[in-house]
Formats: sequence, C-alpha cells, structure tokens
Amino acid sequence: MNRREHEYRHPTFEQAVAALDDGAPAGPADLAALVVDRLDGIAAGVRHGTTDDWKHYWNEVGHGRPTNPKPERSCTQALLRDLGRDLPPGASCEPEAHYADDKRADIGVTYERYRIPIEVKRNDSRDLWHAARTQLLAKYATDPASGGHGIYVVLWLGHKRTQRSPAGKRPADANDLKQALEATLTDQEQRMVHVLVIDVTKPSATSG
Repeated sequence: MNRREHEYRHPTFEQAVAALDDGAPAGPADLAALVVDRLDGIAAGVRHGTTDDWKHYWNEVGHGRPTNPKPERSCTQALLRDLGRDLPPGASCEPEAHYADDKRADIGVTYERYRIPIEVKRNDSRDLWHAARTQLLAKYATDPASGGHGIYVVLWLGHKRTQRSPAGKRPADANDLKQALEATLTDQEQRMVHVLVIDVTKPSATSG
C-alpha cells in the first residue's frame, strides 16, 4: 500500500468540480469523491425526505412501527438501488463485486477502467471496528482499478444496537461513530478510505 500512498495525488479543483457535476471522473479518487457525494445525498434523503426511505432498512409491524433491522444483505440491496439511480451516465454499480482470490466487496462502482469498492456494515456487526482495514483495505482496495481507494458505509441503527469500541465505549450517535471509526485509521489510511455513517433510524425517534 505504501507505493499507492506515495503516488497518490489529490484531484485538482477542476477535476473535483467536474466529477460532482456529473463530469467524467479523471481517476479513482475522482470516482470515489463522486460516489461519496451521492451517498451523502442518499443519507440526507433518509433523514429529511418525505418518502420514509428509512423503512427500507427495517421490518415493520402495524402502523409502520419498526421492529428489527433487516439483514445486512437486504440493507445493502436497498442502498444499492438508491445509489444506482443517482449515478451519472457511464457509471454503474453491482452487488458482490468480484476481486482477486474470489473475494467480494458488498458493492462495486465502476466507471470505465476505474472501480471503487464499498463495504457495508450495520452498526451491530461484530466486524464494525476492523472491517475498514481487514476487509476494505486488505482485500478490495488492493485492486489497481481502485487506486487504493474504498468507501466504508455503516448503517446506524441506534445507540443501544451499536457494538462497543475496543476501548469499551459505545458511540452516542451516528456522527460520534463516524469520528470514532476514522480514529481507528492511520493518517495515510484516512486518505484512502472514506467513512460514512448513515442514520437509518426513524427520524422522529431519539438516538437510542
């Protein structure tokens, strides 16, 4: 990974603006920035939209009351559908994207010869605190098409459902978890991994 980090160059201002305006990604970093922008939009829609998109991640009982979160695979499929609708022409996303040694990322976003892996976890996953390094970086971002970049998406299901950190702490909310996950990565790793925590709890509910 050291070589990729040494050779990494941040996209120019013009490249970043072009990508976010649905221009052609100029490289893996550009494509990663574009996908993060789209995921941020999806997250905002879940929290503030009028179509109750948070329900895509939960089983429900009468009157739309959420009971238990859907399995991680079903949650990933819901995110995949939304992301697929938001990508610009020429870009595509696929589930269980194949990588070397028959490894599979939850989602792969492709544009021409570039491909960015996305690893998705619920915040109650046993792998929550190490998946960014042991799965995303170690297994998928090694693909030359990714340029070392990857996106780690965690679905926030509430304070009581989240796994405690290695230090024994339980993050208070989605933003607290995002900061704590980023803190587990080195400065060099943070340059290559984008951490997003999407709050999929019912908007009127408290964080617990």
